[in-house]
Amino acid sequence: MAESTGLKKEPKQRRSRISQAKLVAAARKLMAEHGYEGFTLQQVSSTAGVSVGSLYGRFTGKDELVHFVHNTLLEEMDAAHRALLQDPVWDELPLQDIVPRLFDGIAEILRDNAPLLRAYMIRAINDPVISEAGSRSYWQFSDGVVSLLMTRANQLSTDDAEQVFRYCVMSSYSTYGNFLGLGSTRGEINQVGWSWIKEETSRMLLAYLGAHGMQEMQN
Repeated sequence: MAESTGLKKEPKQRRSRISQAKLVAAARKLMAEHGYEGFTLQQVSSTAGVSVGSLYGRFTGKDELVHFVHNTLLEEMDAAHRALLQDPVWDELPLQDIVPRLFDGIAEILRDNAPLLRAYMIRAINDPVISEAGSRSYWQFSDGVVSLLMTRANQLSTDDAEQVFRYCVMSSYSTYGNFLGLGSTRGEINQVGWSWIKEETSRMLLAYLGAHGMQEMQN
């Protein structure tokens, strides 16, 4: 779960809430486009149409604003992951059918948030608050995926189903992240297509699970 950033004061009046939302939206846009080093609070103020004084009335400085935006990003991604994992569609599906659909959903959530994630993963190298919050969010997400897949552990012929499923999460996340350029400034690669990456990742996961005795189930 995303951690509170210690915001100076939660706005109570509607006008204050609107001003804060504008500041957060502006900081989010600038962070995604230029990275942490590529924008100033003056630019946030100008983009949001909110005075610098009002900005400092809500945030102690750039780091607190950036941490707040990161917190909202993680909360949004956590919510998207929960919705995906709690989808009742999984209830009746065998493992072989869950895997392609589940990991396709994971990939799309990652891509939807890639521009901002890219900037924050670079910033995390020098910011332990961002690094620790991101790590906690990832492992919570990973645990959730593994918990869902473990409901089909009896469809594998292995005593290490949990580790097998965890490797599925790690390997797919690494593949998607590499395509999306997470942690770098290069953006998405263009040598192959996104649909192809998703399809081949699902094929890889199914082959890997097959090597661990995944049963072929009739629909």
